[in-house]
Amino acid sequence: MVRKHPVILSLVILLVIVILSFGQSINLSLWQDDNALIFKLQHPQEQAGVFGPGLAGLGVYRYIATAYIPIYKLFGLNLTVFYIYAIIFYFLASCSVFVLARYLAKNKLLGFLAGSIFAAGFIGSDGILRLFNSVQTSYSVISVSLLFLFLYLFVKTKRSIYYFVSLLFFSVSLETAFIRTQYLIFPTIIFLVLFFNWRKQEILKNIFLVLPFLFVYHFVFLHGADPRVSLVKDYVDGILTGNLDYTHSFFATLGNIVLTQPIVNFLFDFMGRFSLDYMNRLLMLEVLFLGICIIFVNFILRKSRKIIRVLISLSLVVWLVLGMIYFHNSEKIFSHSQEVDTVGIFANFIGGLFLIVLTATLITLWRKNNQLAKLLLFLISWLLANILAYSVYLPFSPLETINRYLVHSLAAFAMIISIATYSAWKRVGVFICIIIIFANILFSINYQNRFIEEKSIPTRNFYNQLKNYVPEIKKGSVF
Repeated sequence: MVRKHPVILSLVILLVIVILSFGQSINLSLWQDDNALIFKLQHPQEQAGVFGPGLAGLGVYRYIATAYIPIYKLFGLNLTVFYIYAIIFYFLASCSVFVLARYLAKNKLLGFLAGSIFAAGFIGSDGILRLFNSVQTSYSVISVSLLFLFLYLFVKTKRSIYYFVSLLFFSVSLETAFIRTQYLIFPTIIFLVLFFNWRKQEILKNIFLVLPFLFVYHFVFLHGADPRVSLVKDYVDGILTGNLDYTHSFFATLGNIVLTQPIVNFLFDFMGRFSLDYMNRLLMLEVLFLGICIIFVNFILRKSRKIIRVLISLSLVVWLVLGMIYFHNSEKIFSHSQEVDTVGIFANFIGGLFLIVLTATLITLWRKNNQLAKLLLFLISWLLANILAYSVYLPFSPLETINRYLVHSLAAFAMIISIATYSAWKRVGVFICIIIIFANILFSINYQNRFIEEKSIPTRNFYNQLKNYVPEIKKGSVF
């Protein structure tokens, strides 16, 4: 049965990975914004902070509570059921990434690897573990995956129904999860530009096909813009005036995805054997990874012309120099402690190296498989657009690996890693993906263990003690 239906086996494995990564969440207690979610479910018609009045709510946080209403009506405040509900939605999101990657790459193995990396999900895990935005985050990944799947089907078949379905999912993604999909117009346009046929006789038709996406985005954006959008001007002005340290959050957040924080912290601790000064540790790690990446890109570009290998290698060195000039001594970056900010600068360096390595991969892949190279370029735009959408708000504060804003980037990153590594090394690429999957499962298990010990158990004990002291709270009481 399994041999005849390998898709079923793949889905079963994805489910196992999700359970391994997030199964402990059924032991979590409410944390921070989760309490506001519960209040909203109990008082759906009230304003309830950022939610807005009514079942759907208003503003950029609309619909967050809506998905939980059926569960609350059926089971009340049964937190175990709430977390199982969240796990189910994340499994469905993993399935959507699996299906999308399988169709886009035209490769069953790549689809499975991408889906598995996403299912392991340590990256952005707060977006799933915190009930406040868990279900909305998962179903927004599903709707975005379906958007790109139907756009792909439209490009391949030219059937109008696929175009209108893709436009529908674009609209649904923005309307029901705007706080998570503000970036979505950019990878959508990139997809259309890369995969539409732009011959002279097709240009006008293609423009008319692109315009509805722009109109929908403009309409939804005007009616639900995040008030922080005004910070975009400060971000752009900062970069244009030569303050490249404004890009710190962008590159460092990317670095925290590529090389997760537990690994980076281990590397800094290991370098502590050679120096107690964090800046010295930073320089040693930067030189070490620079050397590794120079070897790496020359291997990737081994069949390319020498001038290309030299230019890409030189760009790696230039990135190190720029980092030392603009990031190592930035007053704006060093606002916490040398330890925290120095580790962030290393993540910044890793983010830049990753983009240069991807550039080398694209150069090689473009010659071998033009369509796969276009796909990789689209996925990179998806990954970076989501990161940029949040970096403009916090240009000097990189997002942690587990930050809830990174779940959408993880969907693109999972596909990038599987495609890039497999295209370069086949079996070795598969092995690298398997290592990433198991590492992220272990990181996720460890993180939830610590969360339960340090936050959930103390919180639960506090409320048990409170119930002993105050067995009943009468209406109108004030603490």
